[in-house]
Amino acid sequence: MPERMNWTRGVLNYENFINLSAESQQKLCNLLPPTAFCTYQRTVDPTHPCLRRNSRSSGAGSMDVDTIPGPSSESSLNDLPERSPATLDPSIFTSSFFQSAALTFQDQLFSSWFSQKAKETQEKYERGVRDGTMHAEWKDEVWERENDVSSLTRNTHGTDLAGLAKRSLIKEGDMMVYKRTFSSCNVTVEKDLLVHFVNPQSHSLTLLLPPNVDRNLPPQLLVICPPEPKPPTLNTDGILSSVELEHEILETDGRVSRAERYTEINDMIKSRRTPLTSMLTHDPFDTAALATSAKAAKSLSVWRWREEMKAEIELQMIQERGGRELLGTIYHLRNS
Repeated sequence: MPERMNWTRGVLNYENFINLSAESQQKLCNLLPPTAFCTYQRTVDPTHPCLRRNSRSSGAGSMDVDTIPGPSSESSLNDLPERSPATLDPSIFTSSFFQSAALTFQDQLFSSWFSQKAKETQEKYERGVRDGTMHAEWKDEVWERENDVSSLTRNTHGTDLAGLAKRSLIKEGDMMVYKRTFSSCNVTVEKDLLVHFVNPQSHSLTLLLPPNVDRNLPPQLLVICPPEPKPPTLNTDGILSSVELEHEILETDGRVSRAERYTEINDMIKSRRTPLTSMLTHDPFDTAALATSAKAAKSLSVWRWREEMKAEIELQMIQERGGRELLGTIYHLRNS
């Protein structure tokens, strides 16, 4: 900013002004406001309260300074101060207001604000505002566009998976393998899930998963740049946490009821003689799901291609999980 200010002062100053031709000086004077000239005199509008107060107080004991003269009712454009180089106040070039306006003008020139395209855009916007077809975006609209609101508003279980995606430990094209054994009903649920998309703002996951009790996805979806999924392959989006993911998987599998899912947490509450109401918030299901996520014995593995494998489309079609290799596994262990 100081360098720009020095440049502006070096170009727009009184010394350069007086070196211009008389015609150019007059053209510039016509662009300046009346306050830029020595002949300017401050006036007070006739409706200003101070004039009415002074007119009431004027009398034998009043002084001349008590009266503030107002403009004559016969004033016209001819009464404006003379705008000429002879009456120009040289201090206008060092005024902070003038310098600020000069910097704004410089920025507008740099950003092509005065170009024909910019003028057309401005005219289109003004027409849209007048006829009601266009308006500036509300701050809420901009925020909702830049954030995955649907997933953020429904999430009550944390963002452990979104945190992994933010650190690139989960990427688009990875496979996630879920496995959990329910001892209460002697059922093991295992599913392969494909990370179809990672939201760049909220880092929520869009996953493809097989239907019903199926474990594996179709081979054509396991290659790099797969086609769009078709039924019966399912799609679930906005996943931020492992609790949300588990809920979607178990609802799809359908072999384990909600009551059987939370048998362990109910037993924990009874064994500790903890009143159920002391552990619940506004939603009992959310509380039970969150507690079960910490207590359950389950695993979540991430599988990813090596760089040299990404070009081997034929091998991806025939190898398990598209030729991806195990990157790491998260184990959720019982701690009671």
